[in-house]
Amino acid sequence: MPTEEAEAPNDEVSETPAATPTDTPIDIPVEQIEHLGDALKRLTQGAGKENWDTVLIEEGRGSSCNGVVTTEITYPFGFEAKLAASVLKSTLTHIQIPKISVTEARVTLTESGKKFQLSKLVRDAELPTWGKPVSDQMLMAHGSWMSRLLPILPNQVGNMRFPGVWACPKGYVGTDSTILAWIEAPGPSAPGIVPRQFVERLPSGPIQFGLDAAAGVAWAHEGGTVWTGLLLQGNYPAWQSAFFEPDRHVTVERTELLSAFRAVTSVNRTATLVIEGDPPQLRCVSADSIDLRARGTKGSTAEATVPIMEHYGEAFQVRVDVHRLLLALEKTTGRGIFIGTEARMDRILVRPIEMQPAYRLVLMGIVGYGAI
Repeated sequence: MPTEEAEAPNDEVSETPAATPTDTPIDIPVEQIEHLGDALKRLTQGAGKENWDTVLIEEGRGSSCNGVVTTEITYPFGFEAKLAASVLKSTLTHIQIPKISVTEARVTLTESGKKFQLSKLVRDAELPTWGKPVSDQMLMAHGSWMSRLLPILPNQVGNMRFPGVWACPKGYVGTDSTILAWIEAPGPSAPGIVPRQFVERLPSGPIQFGLDAAAGVAWAHEGGTVWTGLLLQGNYPAWQSAFFEPDRHVTVERTELLSAFRAVTSVNRTATLVIEGDPPQLRCVSADSIDLRARGTKGSTAEATVPIMEHYGEAFQVRVDVHRLLLALEKTTGRGIFIGTEARMDRILVRPIEMQPAYRLVLMGIVGYGAI
């Protein structure tokens, strides 16, 4: 896909931040974390491996980092220590709300007859400083808006792969160059690519979110927890032109469609969607990738039929990766799913019709078989 800006595509995405912002920090609300165990777990989730396997706890603050995202919690921990995040995480699988006692060398966690003594780290544990959230760059958002795009985001960079969410005034966009998804929700005034490691940290409920494109930093906070992440640097693909108005489409029951997709993917991840009949129905047909016809057999097939709620235009059939489409639609809501295409049938538009904020997907590079 072409890039959103005029310059040539940059398929290498870096994680190098620019200068730290100098605006006045926003006041972070008082913590909403239920108890000490909850606070410690959130810190271990934000830690990384090797050099980032550290949880830093101070009197009223805890922090950790995975190299891309820092997690900072405002909480009255009542002690100070540097601990190995991996050891603390393992310990917290056995206790819920521990009592803490601290000596010069150890932190002891006890609960219901269980006792764990964790050695304090003696190595330096300096976590990066990437700036604080500033009030005029924050807006109300929802963690699920960006996390809904995670099944679409690739895990690697390069070759036009962008392992992050394009946050912009028109909403939040994710792509792997085959599927393009758009959450139509209020976004930041200046766009930037939020890395998937940042999105994975976000809670599912309401958050405040903002970014500073010039500084290369994004922030989110919920209650007393602040996540700060480095934006990915690179040109995001042009995406608005990929969305289109179909001249033929159907609307089907969402639960029926997802059930059909699960059934046919037991044979193959790709399937042919066929709209036919009077009254019209949607048939979802897949076949395995092993060609056994030379031996007198056809190979395995699977088929599921979905009733159509609404139909417009000519009947059509297209072959799509239903496995990927299923992943993208698993967390959708509402009764119906809209599926549409156009005369050349090299892409389809899919959207839940009752979901708010609006969620649209375009599958690129599909094989269309024309009107039937």
